[in-house]
Amino acid sequence: MKKILILSFLSLLGLSFLSFSPSNSSITEKTTATIDFKVLTLEKALVLSKKENKPLFVYVHASWCAPCVRLKSTTFADEKVIEYFNQNFINVSFDVDKPISKTMVQKYKVRSVPSLYVFSPAAKTLANSEGYLNATQILQWAKSGLNKK
Repeated sequence: MKKILILSFLSLLGLSFLSFSPSNSSITEKTTATIDFKVLTLEKALVLSKKENKPLFVYVHASWCAPCVRLKSTTFADEKVIEYFNQNFINVSFDVDKPISKTMVQKYKVRSVPSLYVFSPAAKTLANSEGYLNATQILQWAKSGLNKK
């Protein structure tokens, strides 16, 4: 009898949690929106940049890097940043601990994470930055890079 009562209580408790779960809340939507980062090698990203005649934005990061996590969860989740970067760039991210990042890290001598780069479609470095940038800062930085085209 005790088992039935305990199971009934746990079932009701579980159902009550489900009824209070936020569905379609703005918090859930906001945290899932981000810049559309393509999974490409550096070489393929540069080819796509040239083909589409769009500059390339490269984000170099690491999973263990606190400023990288903050950049992704705040700056890259900002609606203005998402819109600007998705409209104006081919976006690629590289985790320094993954083999696909080796060329980027070696060729551009990445010294710290997060590191940000803007390349022209002709593969010329237009801008680079190291460290965390908030939404206002990254938009200013990106726009100044595009002005160097």
